[in-house]
Amino acid sequence: MTVLEWLDRIHPQDRFVVGDKAFYLGQLLQRGYPVIPGFVVRSSILRNFLAEIDWLEPLFSDLSDSALHLDVNNPRQLQAIAQRIRDSIQTAPLPPDWLASFSEAAEELSRQTELSTFILRPSLALQTSRPDNHAFNPEPYATSGLWQSHICSDPVTSLEAGIKKVWAELFRARSLLYWQRCGVKLHQIYLAVLIQPIANAKASGTLNATTDTFEIQATWGLGMSLVKGEVLPDLYRIQAETGTLQDTHLGEKTILYDLAAEALHPQNPLQTQALAESLSTQAVLGDRELQQLVHLAQQLKANIASPYTLEWTIAQPQSTLYLTQVEVQPLPVQHPLALKPPSLEVSVPFLRGLAAAPGQVQTRATAIGPTQTLTEPIVPGRILVVSAIAPEHLPLLQQAAGIIAEQGSLTSHGAIVARELGIPAIVSVQGATRLIQSGEVIFMDGSTGEIYRRDAPAIAPLPRPQLLATPHSYRTSTQLMVNLSQSTSIERAQALPVDGVGLLRSELMVPEILEGLSPWDWLHQGRGAEFAERLQQQIARFASAFAPRPVFYRALDLNINPEGEPLPASQNAMLGLRGTFNCLLNPDLFDLELRAIAQVHQQGLHNVHPILPFVRTVEEFVFCRNRLPLAGLDPERLQLWIMAEVPSILFLLPEYVQAGVRGISIGTNDLSQLLLGIDRNLGVLASAFDGLHPAVLRAIQQLIQTARTCGIPCSICGQAPSLYPELVDLLVQWGISAISVDLQAVPATLEAIAQAEQRIVLEAARRQLHPED
Repeated sequence: MTVLEWLDRIHPQDRFVVGDKAFYLGQLLQRGYPVIPGFVVRSSILRNFLAEIDWLEPLFSDLSDSALHLDVNNPRQLQAIAQRIRDSIQTAPLPPDWLASFSEAAEELSRQTELSTFILRPSLALQTSRPDNHAFNPEPYATSGLWQSHICSDPVTSLEAGIKKVWAELFRARSLLYWQRCGVKLHQIYLAVLIQPIANAKASGTLNATTDTFEIQATWGLGMSLVKGEVLPDLYRIQAETGTLQDTHLGEKTILYDLAAEALHPQNPLQTQALAESLSTQAVLGDRELQQLVHLAQQLKANIASPYTLEWTIAQPQSTLYLTQVEVQPLPVQHPLALKPPSLEVSVPFLRGLAAAPGQVQTRATAIGPTQTLTEPIVPGRILVVSAIAPEHLPLLQQAAGIIAEQGSLTSHGAIVARELGIPAIVSVQGATRLIQSGEVIFMDGSTGEIYRRDAPAIAPLPRPQLLATPHSYRTSTQLMVNLSQSTSIERAQALPVDGVGLLRSELMVPEILEGLSPWDWLHQGRGAEFAERLQQQIARFASAFAPRPVFYRALDLNINPEGEPLPASQNAMLGLRGTFNCLLNPDLFDLELRAIAQVHQQGLHNVHPILPFVRTVEEFVFCRNRLPLAGLDPERLQLWIMAEVPSILFLLPEYVQAGVRGISIGTNDLSQLLLGIDRNLGVLASAFDGLHPAVLRAIQQLIQTARTCGIPCSICGQAPSLYPELVDLLVQWGISAISVDLQAVPATLEAIAQAEQRIVLEAARRQLHPED
C-alpha cells in the first residue's frame, strides 16, 4: 500500500490524494518556485486508519465510511462523541509498516535539508455530492480556524503523535458543527497531512495579489505571531505592474517565534522571544527582500489567474526565500493553478491590532474619542470604538457587536469581558477613533486583528462556534472552575461541567449597578446601604445559580483614591492605590462588600467566599480579616482567600497562613507583569508579556508547592492557562487544586486536565510494573 507522496512527484490528478495545500505547493515546486521539499501522508490513510481502530462503541465502527450520526444541536452529545473519537485516534498505534515509511521519509528529508524539526499541516480537499466527476465544490470554506499545525523534532515517536493529532482535529466538536452547518458530509472531506522540515526564520509574512496591487505583511521570525494576531506586522503596498512601492506602514513587532535549541517537549519546540524596541519599529524587509518578493509575485501573476494569496518565509541562516502556502479557488483539475475569480478579490484591511477575542462581524460603528463622553446609550448591535476600555464602557459591551480599542492587551479587562460575552475584540489599534467614523460600516475579525472598510468585497465569516459542554460524568481530580463577571453569562456557564466560580470579578461586575458613578460617589451621597443591597442582589444571582458549588468573590480592586478621584495619568494604573491598601486608607467600601456577602449568607447561600485582591503585606490581610465580625461574618468559619499576585507572597505565604489565610488564587496577569516589569496594559509591551517566562513558571510552582506544604488549597485564575494551554500539564504535575478559566476555554482546559492526569496515572503504573526503569 502506498502511504505517502513526495511534493515534487504530485500529479495533476492527485488533488484528492494530497489535499489542496500540498497540491498547489507541489505544482509550484515542480515549476521551479522556491518551496521547501516535503512529503504528504495520503488522505486515504486516514480512512484506512479509522477502519482498523478497535472501536469500543458500535456507533463508530464504520466511521471511515461516514456513518456517524449525531445531533450537533445537542452540545453534550456532540462534545462527548468528539472527545471519544479523538481519544481513540490518539491512542491507537499506527501499523509498523506505515510508521517505518514515515520515519524513513523524514530521515531522508533531514539528510537533504540538514534539518531535524518538522511542521505537520492539514491539507484538505472537498468533493461535491457528485464524486464521479472529480470536481470540487466552488464554495470558499473558511477552514483556517478549524485545524492547527503541529511541530515536532523527533522523526520517530513525535512524528506518529503529530500525524494523529492532525487527524484528530477533524473530529473536534467545532469542526463537526461547522461541516454539518455547511452541509458537507464526512465522506466529502479528504484530509492529508503535509510534512516539511522547518528552520528558524529571519522574517515571515503574507502576500495578497489583486489585479493592480501587491500587499505584503511582514514580521520577524516564524509566522505564528502573525497567524495568532500577536503582532502588528509591517505593511507594504506595491503597484503590481511596475513593482513600485506605493506605501509603507511599520507595525509593532514586539515578539518573535523561533525554534528552541533543546525543546522541553519534542512535539512543541516553539518558543517566543521579546524584541528590543529598536527591532520592534525597524522595517522587517529591506530593498533586496522586497524586490525578491515582488519578482516572485509578478512571476506568479504572469502564470496564474489573479488574485491569490501567498504565505512566505525567509529561512535562516542563508536568508533563503520560500513559499509555504498559496491559497487558490479550486477549479477542475485541467486548470490546476487557476485561482479565485476577480469577483472574490482579496480585500485589504485598513487597520490592524492585537486579536483579543475571536469572532467576525460587519456592522456600523460607534466611535468615542479620548476626549468625548457618551451622552446616550449606543445603538444595540454596533461595533464600539474607543481609546481605551474604561469601567464606564463595560455595560455597553453587553449591547455591542464588537469592540475596538486604541489601547490595551490580551489581558486587559476589556478583552477579558469581550471573551466572556463572546463578542469579537481587537485592541492596540493605532488611530482607531480618528480613522473610524460613527455610523461607518466596517468589518472586524477578532481572530486576526484585521479591520476592513465597508466598500471592501464581502468576506464570508466563519460561523461563530457554540460554547459546547462536556458531559458532567467526565470528571477530573483537579477542579475546573470558571471566571465570570457578567450576569448575562450565568446561563451559559451553568451548562458547563465546572466545579464553581473560581473568580467573580467585582470590578467588572459593579459598573452594571453603579449608574456611571464610582463606588465612592455612592458613599459620599449617603447611598452606601443601597449600594450594598444592589451588590448583594448581584452576588446572590451567581451564588444561587451555582449552589452548592463555591463562588469566590474578589473584592473591588479599583485604582481610585478614597476621595473618589482617579489617579493622575502619569501614574501607572497597574501599581496605584490598588487592592487591600485602599481598605487601610478608608475601609468603608470594603465594609459594604462584606455586608453584601453577609446578606447573601443570610439567604442560605453559604457558598460565597471572599478573595482579597493585590495583597502586599501580612498586616494588610490582618486588618481586612479583623473587619469580618463587624459585618456579621465569622472569620473562623468563612473561607477568606487572598490573590497571590504580588511577588512578596512568594516569601511570606507561611506567615499569611498563620494569620488566617484559608486559600490562595494565583493571578498570573499581575504576577507576570510584576516579575517581568511589564505593564500589561501598555500596547507596545503587550506582546512581550510572557506568561511562560521561566521566572513566572518557577514562581507559580513555588506557590503551589508551598500551599500544599501549608495545607491550604491553591487555585489559578489568571489568563495564562487560557493563553498557554501547555501550562495546564505543568500545573497538574505540580499539584494545583483548581484551574479557573474564561468561558470559552472551559472545554479545552478540561481536556488538557484529563490528559495530564491520565499521563500521571499511566507513568505511575509503569513505574510500579517496571521499577528498574
